[in-house]
Amino acid sequence: QRRASFVYHSAVRRHTQAMSLPLCLAAVQLPMSVLSFLSEASGTNNAPYSKFAQVHADKVKVAAPSRIAMLCIYVPGLLLASFVLLPEARAAEAAGGSSRRVLVNGMLLVHYAKRVLETLLVHRYSGSADLPTGIFIGIYYALVTLMISKMQTFVTKSAYQEWPWTLPLGCALFVVGQLGNLYHHWLLAAMRAPGATNYAIPTGGLFELVTMPHYFFELMMWLGVAFVALQLNAFLFFVGCCGYLGGRSV
Repeated sequence: QRRASFVYHSAVRRHTQAMSLPLCLAAVQLPMSVLSFLSEASGTNNAPYSKFAQVHADKVKVAAPSRIAMLCIYVPGLLLASFVLLPEARAAEAAGGSSRRVLVNGMLLVHYAKRVLETLLVHRYSGSADLPTGIFIGIYYALVTLMISKMQTFVTKSAYQEWPWTLPLGCALFVVGQLGNLYHHWLLAAMRAPGATNYAIPTGGLFELVTMPHYFFELMMWLGVAFVALQLNAFLFFVGCCGYLGGRSV
């Protein structure tokens, strides 16, 4: 009886420790999501990169070619997922852990690899961006990637069994989101002539219905990751992206 009590209290303590970090993250990320939306939607305090680099040129502290700044955003997450998190997840799976962590890390790797390849081969850049902003966002994305991977170890197999529909739904959202995002990035690149520096109103695809369909599909992709991961931190990051990208699209 004493041993059973010890096992029970140990399990409760581990569960409490596992939940404390996500709850702390929720307490921080939810208000930040609202502030991020208000800041970006105001039009006066946008992060100075991408289409807002020239609009808010006075906020650019260290200018760098836009392609370099964008690579600083996505390369850290790609390196972390490729050489640390995915091998770690595969080793844990070989030791008897869940294969879901491997899938989640694989999805993160695919996302960052796609964004790096788009930066190198698809997007047409014409100006500069704030390098410190790119580095800061890159570190933030890498930390989010690390957190999602590490918190995956606390998701029990029973959760996957209780909600089996989240796996096909999440995978479908991820694939459609990635393809839709890529297609609309291609449309944006095709509309810009080599050497052009002006922004034109995009046409084609879902640009006929909404202002930023590539943001919509990126949000769909992150929601897919969250459904596959089945953890609070992934859903919190999705909510944060809704606030940030929603504000930039207004």
